[in-house]
Amino acid sequence: MPYEFLLSGDFANGLKGYQSLMKADPKDRSVNEENLNSQGYDLLQSGKTKLALDVFKINVALYPNSANVYDSYAEHAPKMGIQHWLSPIIKKL
Repeated sequence: MPYEFLLSGDFANGLKGYQSLMKADPKDRSVNEENLNSQGYDLLQSGKTKLALDVFKINVALYPNSANVYDSYAEHAPKMGIQHWLSPIIKKL
């Protein structure tokens, strides 16, 4: 399960796993845009900021044409001191 990779801090394999799921079944709930966004916010609420940002980044990778996924990431990335990733996002919005 790709989420297990994220839990262990292995973003690259988590992303590969989510991309494989998306390719195999785009309707799989695990790769649903709204579900991933909600999961990210739930993780934020429970204090798991880094994991939440990884989920938001997965969502950006899976849905690059969705302004909502960029907004969710950009809103919370500064909490982790992440600025360099924000510039292209803000320009895209």
